[in-house]
Amino acid sequence: MKKVFYPVVLPLAALLLRPAVGAERSKGSDLVYRVPNMDKVMVHSNLVYKTAAGLPLEADVYLPQGTHSNATLPAIIFVLGDASPAVLRNAKDWEFFHSYGRLAAASGFVGITFNHRSSENFTKLPEMRGDIEDLVRYVRTNAPALSINKDQLCLWFFSGSGPHLSVGMGTNAGFVKCLVAYYPMLAVPTNVVSADIAAEYSAIKQIKRHAPRVPPMLVAKAGRDAPSLNRLIDSLRDQAKASNLPLEYLEHPKGRHAFDILDDDDTSREILRRTMSFIERHLVGR
Repeated sequence: MKKVFYPVVLPLAALLLRPAVGAERSKGSDLVYRVPNMDKVMVHSNLVYKTAAGLPLEADVYLPQGTHSNATLPAIIFVLGDASPAVLRNAKDWEFFHSYGRLAAASGFVGITFNHRSSENFTKLPEMRGDIEDLVRYVRTNAPALSINKDQLCLWFFSGSGPHLSVGMGTNAGFVKCLVAYYPMLAVPTNVVSADIAAEYSAIKQIKRHAPRVPPMLVAKAGRDAPSLNRLIDSLRDQAKASNLPLEYLEHPKGRHAFDILDDDDTSREILRRTMSFIERHLVGR
């Protein structure tokens, strides 16, 4: 596994599963990495964070066992990627998403999973981003009731949610202390959207735009992923370095897209372990 870390020079500044993987196949898959007490956490399920097109969008909140009502814990928000509306409708209830919430809680954080709308082949990108932004707003507004420190958040993006990484940049970098992106799609196809929209939803261009107000980032790459996705990850690394932004890079050379649930090997587990250590450093300073 390769690792590159660019030192901090400036201050703090989902799974769109590829057809080769198949979202339906992955609904019942579990994480390849576990920590003690993942089965001993508290869960508040089906909290409605907004209504869209007459339908409720819901979130689940995972808390460490024994969390007191007056606790204020750092939180990890897991942002599933993009797919068809039918596939995404109950995505927070997929097994591996439950496992991510439990992983966060068993590690001492609040874990938040949620449903959001589809971009419907990039025709409704603002709606998808709006759901992510509204979930973050809901978490911060209701932080005391959720036992969350509203100013200690990590946003963890998967695959097709990559174009929305900028939700954690700019003015939001004051409370988003770190960003994680697993096998991310970092731009939308330029042949289906205008140049202006492509720029707005390019994580690479948004990093350049918002520097230095970009929090520390960790990006994990799957070596056997689509070359087009991996070339964009390489471009993001180059842009982060050029912008003097802190980036931790992890690679599974033989990993597939969604290696965290499909490749049960030591490299996948080590990437997940290092990711949790990265989050701990930036949310609690250890």
